[in-house]
Amino acid sequence: MTTNVTNANSAALTRKMIEDTMEDCYLAGGTPDTIICNSWAKRKITSFYEDLIRTERSEERGGSTITTIVTDFGEIEVLFDKWCPSDRLYLVEPEKIGWVTYRPFDVYDRASTGDYKLKDVLGEYSFVVVNETAHGYIHTFSTTT
Repeated sequence: MTTNVTNANSAALTRKMIEDTMEDCYLAGGTPDTIICNSWAKRKITSFYEDLIRTERSEERGGSTITTIVTDFGEIEVLFDKWCPSDRLYLVEPEKIGWVTYRPFDVYDRASTGDYKLKDVLGEYSFVVVNETAHGYIHTFSTTT
């Protein structure tokens, strides 16, 4: 992605950064409805909204977690992905991203040199982002503040 990109320059991630990136996407014709982030950003986002959480009464639970944020530009789900880099956060429209098959998985025989059989499983796929301006990206934010 090259548009709707925010470089935080090692500053702390803020609620304003997320909402400004959502606005940039919205003004470019997009409506991102999912944030993909690692554990640091997920915990930081939860801290932004701890005083604003709606809860149901329960005498057996404690703590808080944010799964959906309501903004002026729509609701956005917060999706935790442990493989996402810890200093990055993606705002996406899941309907406009995905895997494309070049060659589906198949099993191929290989030459054997003994009393056994060798086989390979081979497939080719690529990841595609459509309507690049509909998505946003915040990177290089501090993971200590």
